[in-house]
Amino acid sequence: MRPDLLERYARERAMPTFDNLLHRDAVGENGLIQAFPPNTGVGWYALATGTGPGEHGSTNNTFHRTGEAFTARTSFATTGILQADTLLQAAERAGKKVASVEWVGARTLVPPLQGPVVDYRSFFSMRGVLVNYDLPGQPAGALAFGLAYERVDLQPASGWANAPSSFSLPMETVLVLTSAATAVNPHRSYNVLIYGSTDDGATNYDRVIFPQVSGLCFTYDVGAPVGSRVISAVRQAADGSCTGPAVDFSAAATYTIAMNDFMASGGDGYPVLIDRAVTRELMDQVVEAYIQANSPVAPAIQGRIVGTGRVVRQ
Repeated sequence: MRPDLLERYARERAMPTFDNLLHRDAVGENGLIQAFPPNTGVGWYALATGTGPGEHGSTNNTFHRTGEAFTARTSFATTGILQADTLLQAAERAGKKVASVEWVGARTLVPPLQGPVVDYRSFFSMRGVLVNYDLPGQPAGALAFGLAYERVDLQPASGWANAPSSFSLPMETVLVLTSAATAVNPHRSYNVLIYGSTDDGATNYDRVIFPQVSGLCFTYDVGAPVGSRVISAVRQAADGSCTGPAVDFSAAATYTIAMNDFMASGGDGYPVLIDRAVTRELMDQVVEAYIQANSPVAPAIQGRIVGTGRVVRQ
């Protein structure tokens, strides 16, 4: 992204998170110019070494190396491909402690980093694809890339409350996130609503909704009539347990809720609440303040949602 446009849109508050980063974190006064060719395999190492591909040795995402078979290819992330020293390695040699978080260019360095590297080595859930039609060569192709492959048949959607209008018959399915470490991260399933927002006389789909809720513990029966599927609900207690007071579902009850600006403005088909918002804060600031006040944090699966009958756990 062009630095001048980023700064302009940040000033106009069209990009509030970037505006916050520009005011609070490190900024280069002249922006940042990408190496050539401008792609991922060059960029990771150009940033890590401060030099271009002619010196650090990674000329593309995949490329041919002189002296190897012309039919062979080399990945930018191949172990030992890098020919230049990185800031991370230099910092460790100087006695600094280094942790690499989501920095692809750090996972195959030689010598390897001694500090923690949180990246492709550290998947807690499988990456994957969800398709409703057969792809030639799949699922073998997906498995070859380490992906989970889900082949589903979409069904006409039913029982969705507050769903947006669809100009094509809305469809539904279930997305399963397969765990790569079940001891700390169980398999998870999500209901998926697929609908079309374009009134063009054609059957097509361009929107997907994954329903979500937090702060409550509830039991529901997905097979019950629409409007009566939630059987009971209680507020989540401060310690994360489902021991808070019961939720009153009567028409006279009113509540104070917290939600992000996307949801409050009707995103994903939720009721528009933006005109009733009293306080609006940037989510990253709220999370940062919470961690500072409660560190160390210990996230855990809470078991807030329990289904009965024909149920999909969310």
